[in-house]
Amino acid sequence: LDGDFSKDWLFSDWYSSWFPKSLFPPPPPPPPPPPPSRRGLLTPVPPAPLSLEGVVAAIPLSSFPYPSTTIVSPLERPYLKNARGCSFELSLQSSVESYTSQDMAKQSLVLEQLKTTAEGLEKEPYVMELQGDVFSSECGLAYNVTTTAIRIDWETAAGKAVNYSVWQTLSCLVQIVLLLRQLHHTQSASAASRVSVLGIGAQAIIDSLSTIFHISLSVFIQSLFTAFLSIVFFKLLIFAIIELKYMAIIMAARQPNLSAELARRQVTLLHARFYAAFFASLMFFYAFQETSTTMCVLTLYSFWVPQIALNVVTEARKPLHLHYIVGMSITRVMLPVYLFGYNSNFVAVAFPAFKPDPGLCMTLVLWVGAQAAVLIMQMKWGTRFFIPAKFLPTPFDYSRPIPPALL
Repeated sequence: LDGDFSKDWLFSDWYSSWFPKSLFPPPPPPPPPPPPSRRGLLTPVPPAPLSLEGVVAAIPLSSFPYPSTTIVSPLERPYLKNARGCSFELSLQSSVESYTSQDMAKQSLVLEQLKTTAEGLEKEPYVMELQGDVFSSECGLAYNVTTTAIRIDWETAAGKAVNYSVWQTLSCLVQIVLLLRQLHHTQSASAASRVSVLGIGAQAIIDSLSTIFHISLSVFIQSLFTAFLSIVFFKLLIFAIIELKYMAIIMAARQPNLSAELARRQVTLLHARFYAAFFASLMFFYAFQETSTTMCVLTLYSFWVPQIALNVVTEARKPLHLHYIVGMSITRVMLPVYLFGYNSNFVAVAFPAFKPDPGLCMTLVLWVGAQAAVLIMQMKWGTRFFIPAKFLPTPFDYSRPIPPALL
């Protein structure tokens, strides 16, 4: 141990950071004050300097946990040994890139003064990556160190985020208009009962996850909070009010004879199931976002599949309005197309680790387009047009001739 231990706080900070306080005996009581002098004043006694021998002698060796195996696990011993005299060697290699000081000033207010001088426009090296090793021969420890600096053009990211918020807000307004048009199309109980609750619920989960996505961006990038505020508001309006209310209307149309109390229970159970599915999907996408991104996105955007299956069962040709099918299919895929198909989107600028995926973008567009095309063809050619006739039940012929035996 090297250093000046003439002050009490220096050594106390040292051993309290490496050893728990419960392992040390309590400090000795302060010495009694000296007797008063003839003039009634205390005789000043200068404090004795704290020497290294006094420090070591003041702490019994039994107080140190190392090398006792009953107190410290083997994994913690090298760290405790470091406090007793390990020396480390550091070997790093750096890679630099040249940036103009004007570019650096755009990215941070701290570098604003670099734009004021002509010398600021010259190329200057900045360390962008460090790689090396940290090792200690006495303790047998070796660590690899890799650090990377990411420089973000916040001015460009903020401009792109504002443009994104404008068209995304317009998209939310279009979705609200389409939902109201669909509510008017199914205002009768018989028409509402033929709409799939799972299909509307899947779209509500997409809107809720989009709300969480924009809230998270606002938290990480606080300068974009005002740009995303309108998007969050309209997304909450869509899934928390309109779509949940629409699902409650559909369930009430399927069970019209329920009492008021049972109807309230059904609505409460509907909300509980929706939020349970929302949190389950959130955990699912968080767990598999890196390994199965394509599967997660395609599963999330299969919101027309339940309606296609219900049309086959009920043989309802037009449970959904044509404008609702086309408009929702287009506005739903706008966000993933922007994120995965546009290389210079604001997410890629603000988070360079995010990489767009044009293949996923094309697959998603084809998948949602195929679902919408099946729904439109069900309106024109029948709900079971894609099922071979041999797999369909024989329909009853109401116009068949009367047998002669019955005449």
